[in-house]
Amino acid sequence: VLANRFSAKTLLIEKPYAKVTIRKDKTINFSDIMITDKVADAKSKAKPTKPAKLVSKKSEQSDRPIFRLDKVKIVDGSSDFADLSLILPFAAQIKSLDGGANGISSEQKSTIKVDLKGNAYELAPVDIQGEISPYLGNFDIDLKFDGMPMPLVTPYMVQFAGYKIEKGKLTLGLHYHVEKGQLKAANSIMIDQL
Repeated sequence: VLANRFSAKTLLIEKPYAKVTIRKDKTINFSDIMITDKVADAKSKAKPTKPAKLVSKKSEQSDRPIFRLDKVKIVDGSSDFADLSLILPFAAQIKSLDGGANGISSEQKSTIKVDLKGNAYELAPVDIQGEISPYLGNFDIDLKFDGMPMPLVTPYMVQFAGYKIEKGKLTLGLHYHVEKGQLKAANSIMIDQL
């Protein structure tokens, strides 16, 4: 085993929770927890320091950990999902998420494949599939909420329709594509027996 090198076949995560929010300006709340070089640069400018020793690019790269995780398996996960960028903001609590991700590694061009299934409001199936390139900051994700009971999403529909909704089912398809920091979203909505 070499220093700073790690690999594993499978990581099992039971009952994880994630809050995912797409804000009105189409930014995602995960950007709040990411540490970028800009933050480090700002801190270094704020405090005068002694001149640093020159470090070659080769030695800097060799200090980075190299890792590979073939599969992450998620069992009974949950999430609060909200898209506030839509004309009619949408939010749902997702439970019983099972599935996972493949291809997690330190490779700069790596692509993680995600496949999760769960349910919203404890009865409407939810399907999440897509690809994420974490080092490039790109992702391409599809979310499908199938047959959600309209009375449960009434708080969002009253503002739009002007009436309380007593029956019907909503199927919502959301597609998010982020490349070079730009979010492109496409949405499909089908309402049955309104």
